[in-house]
Amino acid sequence: MLFGSVAAGMIPMIGFLALVWWLDRYDREPVPMVAAVFIWGAVFAAGGSYLANSATQALLDELFGGGQTADWLTIMFVAPIIEEPLKAAVLLLLAISPVLGNTTDGFVYGAAAGLGFAMSENILYFNRAAHVSPDLWVTTILVRTATSGLMHAMATSIVGAALGWAKTRTTEIRVVAFMMGLFTAVTIHAVWNGIIVLSQASGTVFFWLDVLIFMIEFVMIFVVFMLCLHGEHLMIRRELMIEAKGGVLPPQHVAIISSVKRRSRQGWCPPGVDQKQYIETATKLAFRRMQCRGRGQRQGKYLEEARKLRHELRDMLGTKPLPEFDEDRTRI
Repeated sequence: MLFGSVAAGMIPMIGFLALVWWLDRYDREPVPMVAAVFIWGAVFAAGGSYLANSATQALLDELFGGGQTADWLTIMFVAPIIEEPLKAAVLLLLAISPVLGNTTDGFVYGAAAGLGFAMSENILYFNRAAHVSPDLWVTTILVRTATSGLMHAMATSIVGAALGWAKTRTTEIRVVAFMMGLFTAVTIHAVWNGIIVLSQASGTVFFWLDVLIFMIEFVMIFVVFMLCLHGEHLMIRRELMIEAKGGVLPPQHVAIISSVKRRSRQGWCPPGVDQKQYIETATKLAFRRMQCRGRGQRQGKYLEEARKLRHELRDMLGTKPLPEFDEDRTRI
C-alpha cells in the first residue's frame, strides 16, 4: 500500500498545482521556481512541522498525563501555529526578490507551498490508514484529497496574495499585510482542525459542517483569484494604451494583448513578428510600468527594465517614438 499512498498523495496535489499555474494566464511564473516552492512545502515545511508538532505534543503529554487532551490541543492550536509560518517562510524570501511581483504571483506561490505540504502530510495519513483497513484507506484518500489538502493550499495562498498585494507599497504596509495574511491562514487552519476534533468527539455532523465551511471559503478564494486575473487584464490594457499613445505599438493591439482569448488567435500579429515573443514582451512591459509606481529600492531597476522592453517592442515592430513621447512621464 505504500506505493499507492505515495501515488494518491502526489498525483492530485501536482494536478491542483498545474491547474493553478495554468489559470495564471497573463504572466505565468517560471516552472522551476514554482516547483522549488512546492518542494519547500513538501520537504522543509512538512518535515519541520512534523518535528515541532511531535516535540510539542510530547511536552503536552507530560503536562496532561497523555490521553486525548494533548492530542486535541496539538491538532487545534499547536499545528496551525507551527505549520502556517513554516509554509509561508519561503514566501518572505520571494517577497524581497523580483520574482513575486503582484497579488496573482503571491497566490500561485502560496498555493504551491501549501500543496507541497499537503502532499507530504497526505502520504503520511494515507500510509497510516492503509495499515488499518482498505476501506479506511480509500475513505481517507477521498476525504483528505478533496478537503484538507486544498485547505493547506488555500490558507497559504492568502499569505502569498497579501505579500503580492503589498509588494509595491511601504515597508509598514508590507509587514501589516503579511501579519494579517498569516493570521487569516492560521485562523482558517485552526477552525478546520477544531471542527474535525469536534466531529471525532461528537459525530459526523460537525464534519459536514467543516466541509460546508470549506466549500464556502474555497469559492470565495476562487472568486478572489478570478478578480486578481481580471485586475491584471485591466492593468495591462491601461498601461499598454499609454504606450500605444506614444507610438510604441498599435492601439488595436492593446485590446488583443490584454485578452486571454484574443491574444492566442492567429492573424492579428504583423508579418515577420514572433507572436509569442511579442505578447510576452508587451505583457512584461505592462507589469514593469505598474511596478514603477510603487516604492522601494528596485524602482530604478523597474524603470530601466521598462525602457529596455519598450525598445524591444519598437525593434520588433519597426516603430519610432513620437516627438512628444517622454519615457519618464509615461511611467506614471
